Amino acid sequence: MSLTRGPACASTIPRQCVLCVLCILIVTATTSSGCMTPEPVLRLTPLSERVLWIGGTAAIVKEGRAARVAVAFARQQGNLVSFRVEVENTASIPIIIGPSNFYYATCTRSADRSNRQCLPARWAVNPEKVLLDLDIARSRQIADGMNKGAVAAPLLFLDMAAAMTGSASRDHRTTSLALESIPADDARQASAYELERANWETAALRKTTLLPGNRVAGLVYVARDVAANEVSLQSQIGDEVLDFPFKQILIDAMRHRTAQEMFPDRDWRGQ
Repeated sequence: MSLTRGPACASTIPRQCVLCVLCILIVTATTSSGCMTPEPVLRLTPLSERVLWIGGTAAIVKEGRAARVAVAFARQQGNLVSFRVEVENTASIPIIIGPSNFYYATCTRSADRSNRQCLPARWAVNPEKVLLDLDIARSRQIADGMNKGAVAAPLLFLDMAAAMTGSASRDHRTTSLALESIPADDARQASAYELERANWETAALRKTTLLPGNRVAGLVYVARDVAANEVSLQSQIGDEVLDFPFKQILIDAMRHRTAQEMFPDRDWRGQ
């Protein structure tokens, strides 16, 4: 879980600052600028009467003139929210489906539902752009690692000579340890790169030509908006727009440590 910087801890400790106290005890007294607090956990539930449940996931299913579309909340991934999207071509001609067919709007509705304010609609994230950005970043990482190794390698011989003559004024192991850390750092970066790239390459919905009767499925990503309490994903195929509205719930991970604490009145048996 990613962390954000929260307010500094008070001398009298309320329940919501328990993690801050642990920060002070475990780290040092240098945390006067504030403790690290968990980001809220996000859930989306359909605002529709036509809901299909599959494997514990609630999907909104709608049918248009050219396609049947199902949308379900998948998960929160850092600053992104992903939807599981399935599209079936019900037309008599091929259609092209991809993230460019989807956009979203986030809204804030008052408690009495009398006032609703929405931000302008935005397009879903383009996986092709993300994949290119990842490849560029990885190329720069590789070059950076090679440059670090090239700079540190000559110093290793000087450190060894100084150690043998006893004239070293600093620990001769510093450079060798630095060299040893370069492959380990590169391995971690490579692993993170491969995992992230595989996600966008295989899990994300990408541009596909659908023949009549064929289906495609994948994840559509949108930017997270923690200020909103409604999120609407919309598909546009041809000139037809289908709306998939969801209610957004933010769970304060500082105050609620379990699902039962967050929803004490819900019957969790067998769910």
